Amino acid sequence: MGHTLVSKEVFKHLRFDPDMTICEDLKFSFEAAKMGFKLIKLKHILTFDVNTWKNEYSDTSISMPLKYALKGIRKKAEIQALTATNAITFLLKRKRYLFYLGYWIAILLTVSGLIFLNNYLITAFPIYFLTFAIWQINKRGVHGGLQSALRSILVGIPYASWLVFYLSKFALKNRGKKKQKNGTNFEACEADV
Repeated sequence: MGHTLVSKEVFKHLRFDPDMTICEDLKFSFEAAKMGFKLIKLKHILTFDVNTWKNEYSDTSISMPLKYALKGIRKKAEIQALTATNAITFLLKRKRYLFYLGYWIAILLTVSGLIFLNNYLITAFPIYFLTFAIWQINKRGVHGGLQSALRSILVGIPYASWLVFYLSKFALKNRGKKKQKNGTNFEACEADV
């Protein structure tokens, strides 16, 4: 939501969801619009996010305690999918979710390698994970890199899986329907799961 003014009237009808440790503003705005409240975006106003000013990336989900990162994970994925205007475009813009889904392929290859005693397939998951861990260590340092790599498994895989489930569900449900009635674009969550 950035710098946002909210009328008192809105808070008589709507509250922020305490399970939403990220994307809470997306859900709040979406629910407010559904209730008929008007959302107005002012263009040509320049603001700075102090956290991203210090770092070239957001550490919110990396530094957030694991229990909060996992809290409401299904709801977070659902609201992101619900507000996506196009599932394929959404995933292509947020390639990290495709990477997290790639873990499933690596896991299946490793399991099949164990079943068929194929030494090359057994290494699929460790190579996939270690490549990401090394990249994250170079980007965030040893502690942040290892924490990020571990969260890619503990939070990233379930989040991306729920996200694909909901993207598919809403795509089938809304096939042929015009998604955005009022022209409001909600596809703006900065979740870095």
